[in-house]
Amino acid sequence: MRLWRVLISAQTASFRYPNVMVNHQPSLKSIPYTTIQGLIASAYGSYDFKNLKFSYAFKYETAFWDIETIYKIKREESGKIGFEYKGKGNYLLQKNLFPNSDAFRREILFGCYLSLYLDNEEIAQSFKSPLHQLLLGRSGDFAKVESVDCIDAEESDGIMLQGCAMETKNINIAGEYVLAPKSFDYSSNTRQPIDIRPFCIQDAKGVFLETPQNKMDKFNMSNWQYKKTMPMVNEGGFFDKELQTHILLRMF
Repeated sequence: MRLWRVLISAQTASFRYPNVMVNHQPSLKSIPYTTIQGLIASAYGSYDFKNLKFSYAFKYETAFWDIETIYKIKREESGKIGFEYKGKGNYLLQKNLFPNSDAFRREILFGCYLSLYLDNEEIAQSFKSPLHQLLLGRSGDFAKVESVDCIDAEESDGIMLQGCAMETKNINIAGEYVLAPKSFDYSSNTRQPIDIRPFCIQDAKGVFLETPQNKMDKFNMSNWQYKKTMPMVNEGGFFDKELQTHILLRMF
């Protein structure tokens, strides 16, 4: 099958657990659907890709904890934390609102590599000249497009889930389960989650078997030793023979 492969790397990445609002923020160990959507929208300049089929494999070398400084707004008379709004989502700080700094622990993934497969040439080619900055998580997790290529993927009966988030509507697989939205509605000032369901996260942390000599060596799964076993599913899919990567096409 003819597909377009986008290879992306980032020094750091961090993916927040849904609905976790504490001063200790672990990272999901793979990219959720919503971040993949945001990545595509940043390159393409639009969320109008409802019929797009995609697949991806994400891996990283290690993880560490960082301490950030955050600022809260505290209402003096009530002690409540928050912002006041004026008009259409404009922030208004009044005399009785004061910022307070606090320490915030965040888990960061380091040495990140993403192989993204798309069935739409126009969207894939937009990664050569993205409309907006590409990010893998936070505003400082800058991503770099290594290459955009057209490939002929081979058919495959069994698929290995190599570092991805997999919705579990029809299959049961081993991994870490989280409840997360498939997408967000951005039509209002406050984004709204759409279609919240269980996802299984595959942790593809590992090390290179040999020091990469070129960009293809960075993404070749045969040059990667996983820390955990990646599960196989009996689903019809495809295989990127050049990078030894399994492809299970799905839609948002």
